[in-house]
Amino acid sequence: MDPSEIVDLAEDAVQAWSEILAAKGGRTHSELSDLVRQTVSGHGILPTQVRERLTRDSVTTV
Repeated sequence: MDPSEIVDLAEDAVQAWSEILAAKGGRTHSELSDLVRQTVSGHGILPTQVRERLTRDSVTTV
């Protein structure tokens, strides 16, 4: 795995949380949950997405 892939992952996380914090005002608990889920998913940082990103290349292909 190239270190730049880790940097990309971290930058996606920062961007997602910045968007969430900017849009959180005046939302209900349910709306906030939806906002977080959609934003995190959209940036590819749900746990399953992170695993896929980190294991894209198998050890045998490196």
